[in-house]
Amino acid sequence: MAFLDVKAYEPWSQVLLLHNSDFSLYELTEHFHFARYLAAYPGLMLEDDLPGLGYSVFVSVIVSLNVVLFRRFYRVCLGSAPSFLMLVIFVLIHIAMNGRGPIGWFGWLLCLDLFARFNHPANEFSLFTVGSGSQVIGAMLFSSVSSGVFIVVFVSIIYLFIRWMKLHEFRDGFYISRLVVSSLVAATIGYVVYRAVVYAFDAISKILEFFGSFSDVISHGLGAFELSSDGILVLFAICIGGVSVFFVRYVLRDRLPPDIWTLLCIAMVGGAFGFTTLTLTIPLFLVLMGACLSLLASAWAREAG
Repeated sequence: MAFLDVKAYEPWSQVLLLHNSDFSLYELTEHFHFARYLAAYPGLMLEDDLPGLGYSVFVSVIVSLNVVLFRRFYRVCLGSAPSFLMLVIFVLIHIAMNGRGPIGWFGWLLCLDLFARFNHPANEFSLFTVGSGSQVIGAMLFSSVSSGVFIVVFVSIIYLFIRWMKLHEFRDGFYISRLVVSSLVAATIGYVVYRAVVYAFDAISKILEFFGSFSDVISHGLGAFELSSDGILVLFAICIGGVSVFFVRYVLRDRLPPDIWTLLCIAMVGGAFGFTTLTLTIPLFLVLMGACLSLLASAWAREAG
């Protein structure tokens, strides 16, 4: 997109401020926005070498990776790849985003890809491998560009861990190498989770400090409508939407992995605190739309037959 001049992405003020400071990367490790800076760092370095283009190239690569991850998640959920039109819609949504939206989505889609691997019948999924551990770290790192997105991803990974622990059966005959690798990965994930918990609490406190009160935090997201003169209409629309989701769940209960509904609820609750976080529901709604279209196609085929 960058080379075709379709969309120009720009870094946001928080990471620019750190990048233009006189501090080294190591000296910034204790800064509250260091994780955000680290997530955008490759793009900022490219921007230094290619002014006006470098950061857009970096984000365009992220968008391409998002398409790959979404396509894989969609295929695991529905058993078939998304249509070309579905992928076009997915990319157009990225074009409407600012410079950190695709990066936050990358963290979320890495999280969804973990669930895709967990629900894939042909793969034996484990959280305590180098690949899964790296994916967990990447999901939390890139989602840190937005406090709301980070909290949604963090809660989702905790939910995945609980699901995996319930289903995982520990077997005898572990090889020493596998045990050592699992221990190292577990220690790394444990440290990352510790840092993530600290970051999550810091993020919540910073959000409350910035907005002043919980009601002001809510007004940053869907609560902005509820507090307006059209609040009753919006609440009515939310109720209709909720009922529709439950109806769709009933219709599609055997066609989708059960985790998708929990993830949708987590993302929707997070959306009450910010519209950027609310956009995390879009990939899930696209999967639901694909499932509905597939169901309709099957019904039409039966009638035609």
